Amino acid sequence: MVTNEAERDEHVRDGILETDQFPTAVFTLTQPAPLGTTTPGQVTQVPAIGKLTIHGVTKPATVKLAVRQSGGTLSVQGTTSIALADYGIEPPTTIAPTGQIEFLLQLTQA
Repeated sequence: MVTNEAERDEHVRDGILETDQFPTAVFTLTQPAPLGTTTPGQVTQVPAIGKLTIHGVTKPATVKLAVRQSGGTLSVQGTTSIALADYGIEPPTTIAPTGQIEFLLQLTQA
């Protein structure tokens, strides 16, 4: 039994997610995300359609994006849920069989 957060985190990293072998997750768009459809100052919901690679397994994925334009910056918040088993990750019964991936990007024109 894992008794504290540091031990739990190490167990998840090393024993479940195997981050030494699979240190990154990659989302690749398969078609352009319609970020240009935003109205300045308002949050616009748009889909990002692509492929998600986790734990060496690639699957089609759609990530929900919340996009807000403010001046010359686009703030893009993305979220998607995954079933861990779909990516070859077998969590113990003490961990939920699904996971949530979230990210926040601040995009500015170069």
